Amino acid sequence: MLESLHTLLAAPNPHFVNNAEAGGGVIPLRHITFPPASAAAVAALETALQGCDAVLPTLYRESDGLQLFANRADPGECFFFLPLAQMAAEKAMLYEWLLLDDENCEDGDAVYGVPTWWDSAIVFAGFGQAPERFYLATAGAHRGKVFYYNHEECSMRIADSVAAFLDLLCADPVTFMQRFYDVAYWDIAAYHPA
Repeated sequence: MLESLHTLLAAPNPHFVNNAEAGGGVIPLRHITFPPASAAAVAALETALQGCDAVLPTLYRESDGLQLFANRADPGECFFFLPLAQMAAEKAMLYEWLLLDDENCEDGDAVYGVPTWWDSAIVFAGFGQAPERFYLATAGAHRGKVFYYNHEECSMRIADSVAAFLDLLCADPVTFMQRFYDVAYWDIAAYHPA
């Protein structure tokens, strides 16, 4: 279930290489894991998921959050899975961002404003030093689907499951970062695990 993530985490010397136009420099990275979440915290997550996903509980049984592609010079600059204890606070902050959208509608894969199923959504990942977040619908028409909130646009459905989301993240980190992490000084051309 987490094979692609385990492969990513096993990288001995991960790094990004910038495009030649951006100077071509190397950005040394590390992938950071934490102790497993408590059994009670994972059980609470499973209850909140309402049976729509089995990947997140498996991940949190291994590590209560993750920091992936963490810049060694500034570890806060990374992609992260939130620790379980921080999910509610992050959801409250994201809710404030969603309220800023003037319209409130679901248009195919796009969601503007606060979705009708927001109360049961789980905010589980994001980028350090940016308001962009990833959340999972656990009820409604999009049950089990992963959404990406871009603070300059709207929320977009990007994966039909957490497993598909992990495939996006792990199979092609460069495309993932270019698509979702808008940091101008990271003009990434390649990712190398060693």
